[in-house]
Amino acid sequence: MTSTNASPPSLRRRMLWLVLAMIAFVTLLQATSTYRSALNEADRMFDYHLQEVARSVHGGLPFSPGDDEYEFSVRIWSPDGQELYRSGVRPMPQQAVLGFSDAIVDGVRLRIYSLRTPEHTIQIAQDLDARSERARTLAWKAILPIILLAPILMLAVWWLIDGALKPVQR
Repeated sequence: MTSTNASPPSLRRRMLWLVLAMIAFVTLLQATSTYRSALNEADRMFDYHLQEVARSVHGGLPFSPGDDEYEFSVRIWSPDGQELYRSGVRPMPQQAVLGFSDAIVDGVRLRIYSLRTPEHTIQIAQDLDARSERARTLAWKAILPIILLAPILMLAVWWLIDGALKPVQR
């Protein structure tokens, strides 16, 4: 009869690996869910901001688009289609689709909000790639605590299980 020196895995080891694997799995699920949720929330926030800029322009508030890649381009037309105002160097579609729309103009993907009033048609555009990059940055910032705290939780669980099973090991 041959004897093997391999002993069955200990209760402590099995428990540790199962609990740690579960923590890792739940952390992955939570981080994925939080990331997607943050992307969706950022998208809603950016759309809301486009609407607010259009309402501000309609309300006659001074508008300065800025130089930031996340800032807006604006076009305003009279009711007869004559362009009254244009800001930014970003190309924009010649015709406004009311509400939200996405367009590609000269190879640039844009998110556009257009508002028609009795006096004007206001079109606000934002570079969709720059906006998406900003949303991803915000989403990563949202999941960073989850990713950083998971290893600390794993170490704490390891320490607690190891300590709790010391009498059993003796």
